[in-house]
Amino acid sequence: MADSAVEILHSIGGNYNLFSYRQDGLGIHKYTVNFDDQTGDIKGFYPRLQRDQAFFTADWLKNIKEQQEL
Repeated sequence: MADSAVEILHSIGGNYNLFSYRQDGLGIHKYTVNFDDQTGDIKGFYPRLQRDQAFFTADWLKNIKEQQEL
């Protein structure tokens, strides 16, 4: 079983967008961005799921920072 993971895209415009998250212990692997299978271009995203992931990731990073005394 892998540790939880979050993937983040860094766009050309300088923004960071959550792309996916995975929690193997709970059987969760969700994507917040849809890609065109032919071109690989972003064709859409799920803003609510992306927002939820952003809150989760912020809390997760805060906990890591505290645990590692960074």
